[in-house]
Amino acid sequence: MSPILRKVSLLLVLSLGFAGCSTFNTFLTDSRSPDHQIIIDGKSDDWHGELYIAEDERVSLGFLNDQENLYVCLLAEDNFTRNQIMMQGLTVWFDPQGGKKKALGIKFPLGMAPGERPMPFREDQEEPRPKNLRGRPVEEMEIIRSGKEEPQKMNIAEAKGIEIKAMPSTGMLVYELKIPLVQTDEHPIALATEAGRTLGVGFETAKFDLSKMPRRPAGMPGGGARPPMAGGPGRGMGGFGRGLQMPEGLKIWAIVKLAEGKTSQWPRP
Repeated sequence: MSPILRKVSLLLVLSLGFAGCSTFNTFLTDSRSPDHQIIIDGKSDDWHGELYIAEDERVSLGFLNDQENLYVCLLAEDNFTRNQIMMQGLTVWFDPQGGKKKALGIKFPLGMAPGERPMPFREDQEEPRPKNLRGRPVEEMEIIRSGKEEPQKMNIAEAKGIEIKAMPSTGMLVYELKIPLVQTDEHPIALATEAGRTLGVGFETAKFDLSKMPRRPAGMPGGGARPPMAGGPGRGMGGFGRGLQMPEGLKIWAIVKLAEGKTSQWPRP
């Protein structure tokens, strides 16, 4: 356990698990008003003491809000979960009514396309790469408004008011998101809620699909076969080997009581 998570566990904000639907583990928690400016930079420095461990989900979560914005942090130290997010993509869902309806989704990172090879990543690397594991610029995301509409792909800079980062480095992945609470002409993509209300927030990845792993080119030793995963012979990604069942995709739903919130006193970017 890293020093960050060890400190967080001592200041743990306990969430109450309860029986939700069969596909999502559901938790109750609170958001608090930040006492300092939250910088969306893919680092966990701003979240000391603000994260809680989602039991059995291999991640830690945190929520903060002021009168204008919601701030979300997800931290994954588990190797398999980190790879799953970067290779399969992560969708964060929002229900402004405080339930578990997928009213608005933001997918980022987008994940790998079938057959694409992940870019190598050094565990001792401090600075983020300019591209994600599929070799695509990390500025792209998708907005999902309903299951009947095609996702809207856009550059993050086009979504005014939204800031988002997902940085794998030094043995962990830190995902940060800032999104406006109130929808306005200036911020057309927002949560359609306000400080003090209850908000549903879901985190979802697809189950790891080995059929999407790239195969060696024909003619090479072992051609047509999938390359071995990290961990050496007989082991799969994150230590899951042949014959062992791959874990399900990440499926967490948090029912978050937003803080009354103070008007942001931090300078706008």
